[in-house]
Amino acid sequence: MKTYKFISVLASIMVAAMACSKNNPAPNLEVAAPDKVITFDKHIKPLFADRCAPCHLAGGDRVNKYDDYKTVSTLITGIVGRIIKQPTDALFMPKNGRKLTESEMLLINRWIADGQLEK
Repeated sequence: MKTYKFISVLASIMVAAMACSKNNPAPNLEVAAPDKVITFDKHIKPLFADRCAPCHLAGGDRVNKYDDYKTVSTLITGIVGRIIKQPTDALFMPKNGRKLTESEMLLINRWIADGQLEK
């Protein structure tokens, strides 16, 4: 069952990545080389700080805080399920924001594939 969820998440990310517009500018985030392992602290937390603020960070109005490794690693399937939606969907994240870029989605995909490491 766990393998099925993992494959479902990866497939969803890949579909979303292909659908993303290449015209969206990526935020100023460190892009990991293909041979480097993606970690929450170094790659995912800064991405979420840029894209999920102010709702899901300390001081935000949402219960789930995405600056916390345990929360994000536990909820990543649901997070991915919402960020791959279209902006017109009521459950789309980031709410009232722009869709994540292909490189941002691939970064999340690599983090999941690398085992959702913290540091």
